[in-house]
Amino acid sequence: MSIVPLIRSAIVVSVLLVAASAGAAGKDACKADVVKFCDDVLPGGGRILVCLEAHEKELSPGCEEQLASSRGRGACKVDAEKFCKGVQPGAGRILECLKSHEAELSPDCKSAMAKRHAK
Repeated sequence: MSIVPLIRSAIVVSVLLVAASAGAAGKDACKADVVKFCDDVLPGGGRILVCLEAHEKELSPGCEEQLASSRGRGACKVDAEKFCKGVQPGAGRILECLKSHEAELSPDCKSAMAKRHAK
């Protein structure tokens, strides 16, 4: 019995858990990137996420967007609740709302937004 299918299944589960923590909309965005760059990484303890971040410049646009979104979501959560309360999430609407309030954003959110735009 080969352990490779078990490891691949564990990786897929890890990717889905990372995506779920960032939001269900892009749950498969990093699946191919995990297989491509992190196939030999043992899942657990955030190792898959660390691997993806190590390959940040090589990631697919969808995966890059998903990781950026999950990072920025924490830093901008309060700002999004304050300025974008009635905005329906998805299709970049929250991001556009935050951009329209850029001068009013908290320092942490401004920093996260700047890092996102630097890519």
